[in-house]
Amino acid sequence: MKDCIKEKLPATHEEWLKQRNQGIGGSDAGAVLGLNPYKSRLALWAEKTGKAKHQEQESEAMRIGTDLEDYVANRFKELEHKRAKRSGYCYRSKQYPFMRANVDRLIIGENSALECKTANPLKDSDYSKDIIPPSYYCQCLHYMAVCGFDRMYLAVLVFQKGFYTYCIDRSDAGVQADIDHLIEEEKAFWALVESGQEPQADGSEATSDTLKALHHDEGITLDLCDYDDVFD
Repeated sequence: MKDCIKEKLPATHEEWLKQRNQGIGGSDAGAVLGLNPYKSRLALWAEKTGKAKHQEQESEAMRIGTDLEDYVANRFKELEHKRAKRSGYCYRSKQYPFMRANVDRLIIGENSALECKTANPLKDSDYSKDIIPPSYYCQCLHYMAVCGFDRMYLAVLVFQKGFYTYCIDRSDAGVQADIDHLIEEEKAFWALVESGQEPQADGSEATSDTLKALHHDEGITLDLCDYDDVFD
């Protein structure tokens, strides 16, 4: 790893939430690019600016993912004949301090890391061997940008369906360009966070819910003229 600063992992859930608001993490990258099906740019912005609260209690799906992380990592090592370890740290970019990373595993003997995922079997079509889910791809690119990894491995357990592994290599066609694009988008997004300026609405359900939460006061009329093209 290079061009990043090691920091202690948060000791409590409260510290973890506080740290999340200090920058953009890997799980935020898809939302920054508008590729997260569950969270929009506006919803993420509202969290980072403190105008909306993070989910304070983990969902059952989150708990399952945490509990099965060891299984996914061990299955990956078995299939790919790799050695991996927990890092014990989180990381921050020297060049862009708002970019943060908390990787699941470091690959021993390589300048690379592993991201472990569990997924709903009803979405098995998203996990075909040749297609990386967009939000996961963005997360891996983010870690490569922060830590300078040569490659990222992704392991996805789809319950009752299968186990999928992917490798994203910096030398592959288009990957470095995608990393550079993500960095520019995250820089622009973080500038909106620091200035307090709302990002453009995108018409998603997450954005609609966020707008209602941000402007819930009775008697206030919202001017949505700027959003006409979004809601057409």
